[in-house]
Amino acid sequence: MNKFISVIIFTLLSAFIVQSQSLSAIILEKGTGNPIPYAAVKIDDYNGVISNEEGIFTINNPNVKSIIISCLGFQELEISIDAIIKADYKIELETSVNQLNEILISNKLPNIDSIIFNIRKNFKQNHDLANTELELFSRRTSYFDFKNFEIDVKKAQAIPKKALSELNDEVSRLTSNVIKSNSKSFNDFSGNLFIGDSSKTKLIPKQSTELVDVKNDYSVEKVQERSQTIFLKALDTNLTYKVRTGIFKVEDSLSFNEITVKDEPSTHSVKELKSRLTPLLSNIQNFENTIIGEILDTKLYDFSIRDVTFTDGSMAYVIDFKPRKRKTKFAGTLIVMSNNYAIKRLDYSFAEGKRGTKVNLKLIAGVKYVEEGELGSIHFEKDIDNRYKPFYIQQNSVNYVYVSRPFTFIENSSNKNKFGFRILIEGRMVDKSEMLVTGSKSITQNGFDSLEEPKNIRFTKLSQYTPSIWENQQVLEPLEDMKTFIVKE
Repeated sequence: MNKFISVIIFTLLSAFIVQSQSLSAIILEKGTGNPIPYAAVKIDDYNGVISNEEGIFTINNPNVKSIIISCLGFQELEISIDAIIKADYKIELETSVNQLNEILISNKLPNIDSIIFNIRKNFKQNHDLANTELELFSRRTSYFDFKNFEIDVKKAQAIPKKALSELNDEVSRLTSNVIKSNSKSFNDFSGNLFIGDSSKTKLIPKQSTELVDVKNDYSVEKVQERSQTIFLKALDTNLTYKVRTGIFKVEDSLSFNEITVKDEPSTHSVKELKSRLTPLLSNIQNFENTIIGEILDTKLYDFSIRDVTFTDGSMAYVIDFKPRKRKTKFAGTLIVMSNNYAIKRLDYSFAEGKRGTKVNLKLIAGVKYVEEGELGSIHFEKDIDNRYKPFYIQQNSVNYVYVSRPFTFIENSSNKNKFGFRILIEGRMVDKSEMLVTGSKSITQNGFDSLEEPKNIRFTKLSQYTPSIWENQQVLEPLEDMKTFIVKE
């Protein structure tokens, strides 16, 4: 058996023994043993979870007796919890047979333009979120992958030789730590998102956690802060300084005390948490101005039916799309129900050779920014009213960043001694946002209006991932890098 799979199964068994109220399992492709990511796991007709990139899922519900698993390219499977336990928490799915030719023999498929037209025509009816309460869990994973980091001292009028030598040692240590760093930030929260009849939203969070090694945090912002602190410590701490970067003044009277005294926050802004959900849900709420609206434009994209599949008791079209014009940039796959033209799933990413926004001001301002990668996935599940509500939404981005910035400290004294350095940061910002909808129901506009959204929510600082915090809540199963992440003392 694959060594990775063996380790995973041992972990699953351990988790089940420790926490009997939950069940974890791994979904594998029959024959190859490869993990199957993003398979929908229904625990009842309208609720469930999803497997992560490693094929693992966890159910925090002791009353579940059986589950239904579905995923594009595989046959749907209903399996009991007892059968999962007997199979050592491994679930195998069989690949589905391409049924397009069979369907073509007995049925005539509609014209692709007709399918796209009907998706657009029926979108609001199929996917309307007005006057809806969504119970959800969200996770954001972010980090900066440093390719290059340099600090170059340019002027040192205000620093004695001994202090300058110590400074260079600190700079060397910081440079080494930054390049070797593998620091990530994980933020989870659960709550209820209420959507009014005008697409306005209110978030009532339940719980929030943060897993980040603050002492070893080498995000771009923290690196700049640490660099500035190191240099300020080498200067006369009894003085204040003007700070310039290029021709721009950053501070007029910066002192060492001001830059080192900072309280670590203990709350998250609810407005900020909700802003994370906005780009995910806006893909559904405001159809014409979203990625779905753009992709479903036959003037901008070419479409082709690759296959048909069966899900939710009906046939569904598997439709591939790619850019038709130069200004369009996405390629991917749509799964569309044949009976009502509802979207079951959308997967998209930059097409080959495509990029997003690009800003190159290296020579003028020492800055370059390129949106190198963007991919996303939107999964819908049918609710009790036969409408397709969001079930799982993921959005990933990879952005190249180059910043070469000079800093000059000028004493606020009669000598006006100067000290300057240049900091160069180059690498990629990686960000992944996910949202799992664990339940939904209708609300009234009066009910929405009466809700008061809090300003902040206290969060729990974690030293390592602690699943017991989310007891009796359906959550996204973390990847191995989050499970093994430990905050160093």
